Amino acid sequence: MAAGLKVGDVLCGRYPIEGILGEGGMGAVYKAGDLSSKRKWAIKEMSDSFDNPQEKEEAIASFKAEADMLAELDHPNLPRITHCFSERGRQYIVMDLVEGKTIEKLLKEAPEHRLSLQETLNIASQLTAVLSFLHSHHPPIIFRDLKPANIMLTPRGVVKLIDFGIARFFQQGKKSDTRALGTPGYAAPEQYGKGQSDARTDIYAMGATLHECLTGRDPGEAAFKFQPPSQIIPSLPQSLDFVLLKSLNIDPQRRWQTVEEFGQAFIKACQPLATPTLLGPLGESQAL
Repeated sequence: MAAGLKVGDVLCGRYPIEGILGEGGMGAVYKAGDLSSKRKWAIKEMSDSFDNPQEKEEAIASFKAEADMLAELDHPNLPRITHCFSERGRQYIVMDLVEGKTIEKLLKEAPEHRLSLQETLNIASQLTAVLSFLHSHHPPIIFRDLKPANIMLTPRGVVKLIDFGIARFFQQGKKSDTRALGTPGYAAPEQYGKGQSDARTDIYAMGATLHECLTGRDPGEAAFKFQPPSQIIPSLPQSLDFVLLKSLNIDPQRRWQTVEEFGQAFIKACQPLATPTLLGPLGESQAL
């Protein structure tokens, strides 16, 4: 999708566009100033390129649902929503500008495209905290698209989840999701119409993400097939093999049943080789 705005455009009579942070099939994200303050914002724009009126209506409803969902959440690992509006026939969300790099970018830049055990442990501990917060919501919020491209690290090493586009409230009693959504390699089997996504779906995606951080192996190259990490990187503790492979079990009943359980097991398996502390400076920018 071509971005609908250019540098210099002013939205809502308040937000001058300063640059494009990212573009994708569903929209774009811009860096914007604020004429009423010195703040900088990230503004998410929804694409209007829909041939089917029903698809456009559903997309607008989903976009507004994302804004409503984030607006009521307050957590240090989530961006804050401040404004949602329509202009020029498109939908916009104004949110905190997250300075940093996505884990996807960090992996591309890292030697052997993997992170250290210490770095991965820091990411894991923060993912555990924010997913626990979401899963404890009433009703529970399932992220459903956890992957390196949707996790940012600020220069102070703080994790920020971005892009809640396909997150959903857990609906007790449903046997399956309405449609298959997620990213191949990180999406659990139940996201392919084989069942309803729940907290264990995010546990699977977190396991796939941490496996890639430690090994440098892209899970999208062989979906649902994961080697024990210590067989790929012999310096990794063998205790991690069981912890990660359990999170990646095809059967949700055989995974860790809560993200707290998974996170605690992961931290324990990493010790005493590493202890959770904030990461150092990591750069800047934000992607869609």
